[in-house]
This record gives sequence, structure tokens and C-alpha cells, in this order.
Amino acid sequence: AETVRLCTQIGIDARPVFWPGEALVQRARNALVKIALQHKVDDLIFIDSDQGWRPEWVPQLLRYPVDCVGGAVVKKDEKAESYNVRAVSLDIPVDPKTGLLIVDGLGTGFLRLSARAMQALWDASEEYRDDAGDVNRWMFDVRIVRGRLVSEDIGAAIKLHGAGVETYLDPSITCSHIGR
Repeated sequence: AETVRLCTQIGIDARPVFWPGEALVQRARNALVKIALQHKVDDLIFIDSDQGWRPEWVPQLLRYPVDCVGGAVVKKDEKAESYNVRAVSLDIPVDPKTGLLIVDGLGTGFLRLSARAMQALWDASEEYRDDAGDVNRWMFDVRIVRGRLVSEDIGAAIKLHGAGVETYLDPSITCSHIGR
């Protein structure tokens, strides 16, 4: 609510869309991207229901002139502190124009996709019929890549990278993850 209020105050038309009760997060994300593309929205920001964030982080993500950017989310791991960021190398490049880190993948718990990124995901993904019989695309899929299981969010980052869309991390944003 605070995020929507802040966005309204600064002239951003923010429209929350909730997708409750879906057992497959992949299917929920597919549906949300489809809705965003149908309604020609400029940007879609995924915020998972178990994330904690500051309202000002949403307009912050929207200001970056990139197509895919998000914040780190601390993983629910009692043994070690870790985050939903994939970097193949410890030498993570920094974009000189924005100061953002260019990463190999980022969880979708707090992630902005531009219309260009959403369309790239749609175009790079296999078609299927949803429960209503309507056409959708399997953009967020759990799969095996080079013998390793890859989550739906990292799989989407791989598809985006293949379409020429980089994934950026704003190092000033670290979302909390509520629950065990």
C-alpha cells in the first residue's frame, strides 16, 4: 500500500495485481507477464508475497534505463547467508553508466522487467494452453542445463541473455525474506 501511495504521489501509475492460490509459481509468473503484455504496460515488477522492501525501491528500479533489474533477496537458509544472485565469476562487471552489477541471473522475488524484456521472454518460450484453453508461453520453467537443475527465475535470465537482454542487480537493494 505504501508503494502504491508513493508511486501515485510521484506520477507513476502503479497497479497491483495479485495471483493467489497458484501452486506453481512458474504458472503464476507466466500469467502475469501475459496480462502485462496484453495491457501494454511499460514495466512489470515482481514482488513475492514473502519479501520485505522499501517503497522507494520501486521507483528506483523504474528509473534505470535497462530492461531487467532487481534487488537481491536473502535466501531462507539457517546455515549460511546467501542471496538469489547468480554470478558465474566472482569478478562481477559493473555497468559504468548506471553503477548496476551485470549478473548471470537474479531471482524474481523483487525484479523489474520492461515491455521489451517481457516480449523477449514470450518470444523465446514454448507455447501451451492454460486451464481456460487460452494460449500462453512457458517463460518461467524449471529445467536441467548442463546436468544441473535450474530454477524458473534463473531459467528466465538465461532466456533473456539469449535474446540480448542483460540482467542487472542494484547493489543498494537487499530485500528481506519473511519466514523460515
